[in-house]
Order: sequence, then C-alpha cells, then structure tokens
Amino acid sequence: MLHAATDTPIGDTGANSGRKVVEVDKLCVTYEDRGGVISVLREVSLSISSGETLALVGESGSGKSTLARALVRLLARSGRITSGSIRIEGREVTRMSERDLESIRGSRVGFVFQDPDTYLNPVFSIGRQIADVISLHQGLGARDAWRLGEAQLARVDIRDPAWAMRAYPHQLSGGMRQRVLMAMATSCGPALLIADEPTTALDVLVQRQVLQTLARLKRESGMALLLVTHDLGLVAEHADRVAVMYGASIVEVQAADRIFRAPRHPYTAGLVAAALPPQQGRFATLPGSAPDLRTLPPGCPFAPRCTRAIPACTQTMPPWTQMDAGQSGFACWSPIA
Repeated sequence: MLHAATDTPIGDTGANSGRKVVEVDKLCVTYEDRGGVISVLREVSLSISSGETLALVGESGSGKSTLARALVRLLARSGRITSGSIRIEGREVTRMSERDLESIRGSRVGFVFQDPDTYLNPVFSIGRQIADVISLHQGLGARDAWRLGEAQLARVDIRDPAWAMRAYPHQLSGGMRQRVLMAMATSCGPALLIADEPTTALDVLVQRQVLQTLARLKRESGMALLLVTHDLGLVAEHADRVAVMYGASIVEVQAADRIFRAPRHPYTAGLVAAALPPQQGRFATLPGSAPDLRTLPPGCPFAPRCTRAIPACTQTMPPWTQMDAGQSGFACWSPIA
C-alpha cells in the first residue's frame, strides 16, 4: 500500500543539485541462449546524482536487475553490452579492463542484493569477510581492517559488533545478515550504492529498520543510491526520482511525488493504481502479463495491454519526450495528459 512518509526520506540531501555519479546513454544489452539472442536492455538512458535516490521499478522480467548489474559489467557469462555508454564518476565502464573494473567494484560502487546468504560465505566469519574487503580496497593491515570492520557493523546498528565479527552467517538473523552486506558495501565510502530488492526477504518491521539505517548512511556520505524494488510504498517514502521499466526499456522518469500524482505513461498509471488501497473491496489490476523478451513487438511493448493504444503504438517504438530540463520524461504515443 502507498502511505505517507513518517521518517526522513532516503533522498533528503538536495540531490538534484549534486554532481552526476552515473550516466547511462542508449545502453543495449543482449543475452544468448539456445533460442537465440534476446534483447534485455533496449537503448536505456538515465543518470543518478550524488546524494540522490533513484528508484527503479517495474514488473519481474522488465530488465531492472540486468541494468543494475550492467553498471559495473556484472552480467551473466552469456550477457553482452552491444552498444551505448556507461560512465561512473566520468569513467567509461564499457571500455574498462577487468583490472580497472575490480578497482571500482566494492570501492566506488557498493552492492546490497536481495539474498545475503548468496553473498556471505558460510565457512568464514563475518569479521574475516568484511576485513578482507577493507584490506583489498584500502590496503590496510589485518588488525586495522578488523577494527574498521567492527566500526562498520556498529554504524549499521548491529548492537554487539564485536560478537558479530566473530560470528558466522548462520548465527545471525536475516535482518542482521542484510546489515552486514550494507556494512561491507559502504566500508570503502562508495560514490554509488546499488540496492537490488534489499528488503524483500525481511518482515515489515525489519524492512523499515533496515531502510532507516540505509537512509542515515546515505545522508552521512552523500552517495548516490540506485534502489531496485517492486514495492511502490517504499518508493513513495524514500525515493527522489523514479524510473519505470517495461519490456527492456525505460518508459518514464519523474520526481517521486509527481509520478504518483500525475503519471504520464499508461503503464506507470497502472502500477500506481495497483498499489493503492482497494476500491469497493477490489484491488486494481493490470490486464495481461509482461511480454516475453524473446518476442518483443516492433512498437511499444505495452501496446497489447494498453487501453489507450493507437495504431502507431503497434508499429514503432515511441520517441522519448523530455520534461523538466532533462530530469524527467516518458516514451508514449498516447500519454496521459
């Protein structure tokens, strides 16, 4: 459900006036399987400024996680960037060597993913894992890295960081393991933090606590945050801007408050309506289902589900309509006025 924010939002630092940390221009990514080549990102463009939270939303299979991973070329083996540009702090990522990529992963770009169990090694202590990250990127000795790791755990509100450093992942709750990932991801002062569905596996109370901690970390550091989520309630409470993905493309970008009050793309309007409280005992739903990226239509991928579709929608991809000096826009032949 959408609800009014009751805490300081994640993006409360005047982010839109900050320097651009991420600049993506007409990015195209494909995967190859036995069925052939699949376009999973089609000419995606966006930017994120320092201190800003950009929420990336859309149904499963729209390309959100692929975009998040493509930013530092963490694609699956069959994934390939075919065209376009990715710049992080002005550096072109698509042409970086693997050595240069390793130097920014974990240092300039941090990651908090959905399932901490996938990213925490069960046979090593928490302290060993976080200290190794700090030593790798900051060149500290084992003792200093351990001390900094303990301080990082305290910073993410783990009550007994000394015990947690000696503990193993299975000894921590799901919320604590997620906080450990946050501590590791921010231990080297990244310019960008990518949080891909960071609270999906947690209960509502723990979700709120984790996001409050994330909000404080972002305020303290001024880093940019890419928040990948399907939860529009979290978006309404925490994001500065929202980018909406559908069928491997971004269909709308607007300030968070405006996108809920006045969406321009029919798909965005459908997502917002589906997240609102039920009317007359019934929830609003989007008809149909998300497209198969193997068989995307020549026109707008949302056209088969859209009640506003006109002939042009089924024939040609709509152009991008810029709004607000480039901070907002949409791609639709028949937008909502």
